[in-house]
Amino acid sequence: MRYGKERVDGAAAVAAPVFNQARGVEAAVSLRGPEARMSAEHIRMIAPLVVETADVISRDFFDPPVRRSTV
Repeated sequence: MRYGKERVDGAAAVAAPVFNQARGVEAAVSLRGPEARMSAEHIRMIAPLVVETADVISRDFFDPPVRRSTV
């Protein structure tokens, strides 16, 4: 199922998958902006942050830590 367009003229984007517990793709985190402001250097700077955000969401929502007893 798709919503909207895959490609928007004049825009650039960075995206990373959010994985569920079965390691399937559950969602995605993306950042899009005007091509004029999304230079290759800017994308190289942003991409690791987008991936890190997707990894945090994957871990926090779909791979909760095991609770250990304090007894």
